Amino acid sequence: MRRLRFISLIILHLGLRWFAYRLWYSALNRTGYLRWRAPIQQWADVGVPTGAEGRLPTPVPDIRRRISAVARDHWIATAERIRGGEMQLFFHQWITAGEDPLWHCNPLTQERAPADRHWSSLGEYNFGDIKNIWEPSRFGWAFPLACAYALTGDNRYAERFWTWFESWMRHNPPNAGINWKCGQEVALRLVAAAYARSVFADAAATTAGRVEQWRRFVAASAQRIDANIGYALSQKNNHGISECVGLVTASLLLPADPRAKAWWTKGMRHLQAQVCELVFGDGGFAQYSVNYHRLMLEDLIWLAQMLKANALPVPGWLSDAGTRATRWLEQLTNKSTGEAPCLGQNDGSWILPLSSGGYPDYRATVQAGALLFVGQRAYAQAVPDEMPLFLGIHPAGLQKPSADGAGGALLLEESGLGLLRSRDHLMTLRAMPRFRHRMRQADLLHVTLMLFDKPVILDPGTYSYNPQANRAGGPPLSALAYHNGPRVKSVEPFDRVGKFLYLPWPNGRLELISGPQPQNLGGILGAHDGYAWYGLQMTRSVVQLDYGHWRVVDKATGRRLVELEWYWLFANAPARLSAESRQLVLQLEHGEFCFAWDNPAIRAALIAPDPHSFQGWWSPYYQMLAPAVALKLTGPGSVAFDISYRPAA
Repeated sequence: MRRLRFISLIILHLGLRWFAYRLWYSALNRTGYLRWRAPIQQWADVGVPTGAEGRLPTPVPDIRRRISAVARDHWIATAERIRGGEMQLFFHQWITAGEDPLWHCNPLTQERAPADRHWSSLGEYNFGDIKNIWEPSRFGWAFPLACAYALTGDNRYAERFWTWFESWMRHNPPNAGINWKCGQEVALRLVAAAYARSVFADAAATTAGRVEQWRRFVAASAQRIDANIGYALSQKNNHGISECVGLVTASLLLPADPRAKAWWTKGMRHLQAQVCELVFGDGGFAQYSVNYHRLMLEDLIWLAQMLKANALPVPGWLSDAGTRATRWLEQLTNKSTGEAPCLGQNDGSWILPLSSGGYPDYRATVQAGALLFVGQRAYAQAVPDEMPLFLGIHPAGLQKPSADGAGGALLLEESGLGLLRSRDHLMTLRAMPRFRHRMRQADLLHVTLMLFDKPVILDPGTYSYNPQANRAGGPPLSALAYHNGPRVKSVEPFDRVGKFLYLPWPNGRLELISGPQPQNLGGILGAHDGYAWYGLQMTRSVVQLDYGHWRVVDKATGRRLVELEWYWLFANAPARLSAESRQLVLQLEHGEFCFAWDNPAIRAALIAPDPHSFQGWWSPYYQMLAPAVALKLTGPGSVAFDISYRPAA
């Protein structure tokens, strides 16, 4: 019965057509169709006609003068580690890869995937977290090498790229092994290799034989994407967008290939449909995730710059979507540090890592999008200019007023976000009037707070899409149990049907409200009926009472009297809990943060980091857990939280 219920919910929310396609696709895979459509080959059998290559984005001619000494040192130091045989996983963890990396080995668990079987016969969850295997094969390591070469002309960086590139090709013949299973991974690897080819074009290490191999790599990548792009499009997320961008990239790189026109037509046609459906009117993206938003926007940035490099016009639909997506991300990005709230799934993706600011810094993406699509700068600082400069986008134009400095309340209704902004603070409230696409996290009514450039009230992050391979115990971090929205004690409102799907999708509200006093700086109300089956509706209002002072009021209304629980995560700092005065005080770097509640019936406990579960942790990077101050509250269904910050004297 449970299975039948899930099937009915899937059909209700995702549609009969989608469900029928997935059944058909599964049956098709069992027939061996995909092995026929994308057969295992040897590289020598991949045909590539002779002819000129298309043009690629390249750094601006005066890149060495435009990049700061600090950034230059960063790129050289990073490239030296890579040249010495190290790779960085998810932009935080270095591993030793050596001269001939183990491309089919999970570097964190040492599990190995077969290298000789067709990708369609391999399961994604049979070798630990598959992303650990895929990460080195995304070629993210190519970007620091390219940046260091652009700044120094040192041929050793080009040699390291080509040595590992040749190693990858030896161990990954077309369509053999797990690194060909995901078309998006193929597309992102193609973009990285294309950028490296562009930067290393004049290097002594870039021989004619290596270029010929690279051309075969491009052709095989396009063939793989083309063979199964329908599956990516059916997901209605970044996979379809990335694969379309990969297909168009290949068509521009190999214009003499007889398949290039078909790749171009298919890629642009499907990309337009995907972008128009998945990038919302408010600029948000269908995955309801800040990091996946960056991935999507960088896909569009890369493609637009590819088109410009080849003297082709950027279509209006692409420019419009890029403009909306850039402005959306700017609203959430801190202008001083580049950090943004860790909302939605965070799988460690950064497909154009061309900024020394590092993974948490979103400013470079915003800057490149603003220059390319809006025609203006978003920031005056030097760090955000690195990505545009390395892509050949000249940072000209007047600085645009930053959304980070704007005050008051703002609704991004299609994205399911409310923002309360003041000079140094950003508070967000997740509330979705109506889900248009998959509900991937049970984070409704969750609140985050960025305070003086740093996150203070946290989203737990993601850690891993296969956490059982690394850590057991309890639900995944996507569950409401790890978010601070009100939850019926020990009862999740939604069923987790798959790793990326919660059902049923609730209806809700997201509205602007006024505070109790005229001087209040704005307020937002959110609600959802996820507990309708339990006879309840959850409501949360958030009001900024004054500078550095907020009030959050939760209510559970309905036909039942129930106990609720809340799980609040705060930045790791010295903490003092007082049950008598009903408050938690954190000693932050620049002052005192106070979190208090008004209901004396609420029971409070601090949760220490648990080595066997996710209690007491948050995940700022994929495959990283960091300690946090975790406060668990339990009590009746109505409570007001008072949140304040007092700067040090």
